[in-house]
Amino acid sequence: MACTFGFPRDGVITLIAGGLADAAFDIEMNFEEDASAVPEMLIASVNKRDIVVGISVSGSAYYVQSALAYAKFIGAGSILIQEEADDSNNSFCDKVISLHTGGEVISGSTRMKAGTVTKKTLNFLSTTTMIRLEKVHGVFMTNMECINEKLLLRAKHILMSLYNLPEKESLALLESTGNSLNEAIKLIDNSGPLS
Repeated sequence: MACTFGFPRDGVITLIAGGLADAAFDIEMNFEEDASAVPEMLIASVNKRDIVVGISVSGSAYYVQSALAYAKFIGAGSILIQEEADDSNNSFCDKVISLHTGGEVISGSTRMKAGTVTKKTLNFLSTTTMIRLEKVHGVFMTNMECINEKLLLRAKHILMSLYNLPEKESLALLESTGNSLNEAIKLIDNSGPLS
């Protein structure tokens, strides 16, 4: 979110049952999904201006339910992403996004196919949010951080595409704005391209 859309790094916080270190190994060790997320929500200073999105394919992970219940209690938005619709099981949150992915090719786990669809759903949510926050210009991500050569080249090509600018002029504009694509676009829109 930060690199792609220039969104503040502290604007999106990820909490995982057992912590980020466990996520690469076994997130179900020692029943971490049965623990409450409320202490971590307090440490993260979640407040009523926030939106909390919980992911539990079954919808039953207490860690996720407790995070969403806390968010709802303090007046923050609370959304659960789960596999099936279950109206009897969502009093702890405001909205439920049901994926309806059906059974896995290999039964016994719900995190393969449902996991892929969950990632796509998160992409839809984040992309829609960034569009509504005007972090894009047309179909281009223009508020990205140009922190490496690849992103700088992308910014140059976006300027060339949007304004039909030659390569040298695009690079000069980026350099004049400290490699800020968004500022370069504002400069063009307000005064026209450099001569």
